[in-house]
Amino acid sequence: MTTSAGASAQEGDSPFHWQPAADDDAPRPWAVIIPGGGGLAVFHDTDHYYRWARWLNERGIDVLMIDHVALAQRPAPEGEVPGDMLARFAAEGLAIARSEGRMDLRCPGVVMGWSFGGEGTLNLAAGGRVQTPGLVGAIAFYPLVAFQPQDYAASVPVLVLQGEADDTTTLTDLEAFVARAEGSPIAVEVYPVAHHGFDAQGLVEPVEWNGGTFQYHPQATADAAARIDRQLADWGMTDGMSGCALD
Repeated sequence: MTTSAGASAQEGDSPFHWQPAADDDAPRPWAVIIPGGGGLAVFHDTDHYYRWARWLNERGIDVLMIDHVALAQRPAPEGEVPGDMLARFAAEGLAIARSEGRMDLRCPGVVMGWSFGGEGTLNLAAGGRVQTPGLVGAIAFYPLVAFQPQDYAASVPVLVLQGEADDTTTLTDLEAFVARAEGSPIAVEVYPVAHHGFDAQGLVEPVEWNGGTFQYHPQATADAAARIDRQLADWGMTDGMSGCALD
């Protein structure tokens, strides 16, 4: 996956990082990115999520990235599970963006989450368009599923991209979750030999953390990007909808 430098409109110290496809007010398809447990950096790879944002920008999609590490410093409801917390942060970011005339709910949108961020992605997929107007699908890279309910059901299609060799959020755990969610529109792509963080280009050398291996896998990343490209097209996200919200 290669990207060029794109437009960026980060404002001050906001935990909501806005990266539009172009510096204009045109309505476009949109994406919300929910990072993994380390926030907007994957160890020393500080460009990982911005790289994916630029990749989406190149396809005409505006992006809002959620810095949940900064947001988690705020008081939270007692007993709130990670997925609910992350979904709440995403909803707040969307509400602010939409109050500023961005991320028009009449344009199609997706949520993308990685690892810990996958919990929020799955929660938003369960809430569907009722919870998040305009949402047409969800994409999760090697998601944490430990806090999902036994009766989980997705209301919009979910695409999961999973490394077979992942020993942090394992394929076994994912398969058990998908089996519980039988009947939900969940598609799983498994990449042989790929570890956790297989799309983090800065992790050329393996990083051992918390009993698991994180390492970049170029072929798995390329295959995942191609699969997402096809999925976004299927969801009507990349078919020249720059005027999607025009009356």
